[in-house]
Amino acid sequence: MVVLVPAVCYWHHRQASALERLSEEKRGVELALSLLSGNMKMHYVYADRKLEDISLQDESREEKKISEFLNGEEKLVFKFSTSNCSTCVQSGFSTLRKLMRNLSSDQLLVIADRSNRREVRALANSLDLDFPIYMAEKGAFGDMLLNENVPFVFVLGSDLRMKDLFIPMKELPDYTDMYYRIVWKKYFSKE
Repeated sequence: MVVLVPAVCYWHHRQASALERLSEEKRGVELALSLLSGNMKMHYVYADRKLEDISLQDESREEKKISEFLNGEEKLVFKFSTSNCSTCVQSGFSTLRKLMRNLSSDQLLVIADRSNRREVRALANSLDLDFPIYMAEKGAFGDMLLNENVPFVFVLGSDLRMKDLFIPMKELPDYTDMYYRIVWKKYFSKE
């Protein structure tokens, strides 16, 4: 009987620990499903949306229409604002940098709101970004993901239609990596 009490206590402690781990895993899975579900909803809300031929400014303030960048080819567009969640923007650029090993810089358009040039330049310097960031008038993308306050990525077709919209998720970087791999194979791989 004396040996049985410590054994039962030990068994109970292990069961409680296992239950706590499972509960924590369940919360993680629920968070991932919630984030992915929200991403899917946004994908369908903005699927096949045609953009206006907006003007973009480079660092020297020269303007070009977005259509002039396309040359009859799709471009991957990373759109952000300095008012977006800063860790979301940093995480988005971190995963984008991995993709740039396979993608040429002329296949990418990075667009920021024109609201604060200094902040954009400071961000680019702090993240050591080696691709140009073009500035668009604030509101050039309309109400697109305005309330979500996060950066987003999509493929822009030569007809100015958005394809495969995605919100990079700092909580789930593996899914962002997977999105970039799929988009790269679907639109940019020469295989």
